[in-house]
Amino acid sequence: MDAQQVENERRSANRKAWKKNAPYFNDMVLSEVMEWPSLTFQFFPDKQVTTDNDLAMIRTLSGTNAMENPDELDSLLISTFTLPANASLITSHDVAAVSIDTKLTDTIAKDGADPDAVLVEMGGFVELRKLPDAYNKQMVISYGIEQRIRHNGEVNKARLAPNNANLIAARGPDRAIHIFDRVNQPGTGGLLLRTDREAQPDFTLTGMADEGFPLDWAPGVDGMLAAGDNSGVVALWDLNKADGRPTATWDVGDAVCDLAWHPTASDIVVIAGDATCAVFDARTQTVAVDFEKPAMAAKACPLDPYAVGVCRAGAFERVDMRQPLTPVTVTETPSETYCLSWSPHVPYCAVGCEDGEVCLISLDGALSHVHGDHTRRVNDVDWHPNLPWTLGSVGDDCRLSVWQPDRSVVG
Repeated sequence: MDAQQVENERRSANRKAWKKNAPYFNDMVLSEVMEWPSLTFQFFPDKQVTTDNDLAMIRTLSGTNAMENPDELDSLLISTFTLPANASLITSHDVAAVSIDTKLTDTIAKDGADPDAVLVEMGGFVELRKLPDAYNKQMVISYGIEQRIRHNGEVNKARLAPNNANLIAARGPDRAIHIFDRVNQPGTGGLLLRTDREAQPDFTLTGMADEGFPLDWAPGVDGMLAAGDNSGVVALWDLNKADGRPTATWDVGDAVCDLAWHPTASDIVVIAGDATCAVFDARTQTVAVDFEKPAMAAKACPLDPYAVGVCRAGAFERVDMRQPLTPVTVTETPSETYCLSWSPHVPYCAVGCEDGEVCLISLDGALSHVHGDHTRRVNDVDWHPNLPWTLGSVGDDCRLSVWQPDRSVVG
């Protein structure tokens, strides 16, 4: 057995152990294995709540990465989830996976269901979405693909416009940024015709020198978009100008790994890369704050305008922009950190790691919760903007995970 096989078995064993204990640390977990891994994930801002306020329907944006099969058609995926609308209503037997109890198993059998049909293979769990409706009607949890939008090549990153969630910016292996209006796109109902071999973006942006991943809409400026590439070029576009060319470009010296607008300062962009991690002023294309160290990812905190979360090898750092050279807190993580997302509601940051774990880290640096649903690198993580304590993540293991941690455990 080679080293990679040993590592895969270790990660699989860790996930099984996490799965067995997940009901004690989470109010809800929904785990879906996709056909292909996704490199990108984001929640739509909307939610629909049932009349009795028990269930909420939410939507997510992800994309396929089928580069291992060149005959496969890559696409943007818009999915729908039905989840508990209020985690405080959930009891110990209402989570998405609960430890098997003898009396619970007997109750299922008496209700006419096959007990074996509701047992998960490891750890002894019940998945409530497989239970008879009569057993627990209010806690039906479901998932489905609402729309597939054809994309040329794997989807490196996709982001929703903050003022119009039907507008999607996406990028892949080429140098262009494609803008899709999902209302104008085919693929409704989760179907993608084999004849749709070419993407049909509504608009295309040029100006990048190389392929890349960083992509973000400005939250306070309608139609303003920023992106970075592997050559070190950062570009800004204004979609209100119809020529598709950038309004500004500058070079940061080496590959850009991550890029994000400041959530409250509309002219500030936080950039992380192989050469630098810094805060840039988009008006002058100059460095406003230099952290003087490379980083994999960096984002400003919406609840603290001076705080920036930074992902570096094996650690998460919170840095104050007023004193950038000395981190306020440093939190060691189980493996290399790869992506991060701040909560818009509570002072916590979700950090995705190389070994498949998502760590919830408080503003004071405490590692408060570890989500272990993935067995390979976590590629993207997000908090739902209007459903507090609801998170989602995707990884190289093809798994899409949506969960709500137990707030009494997180703190």
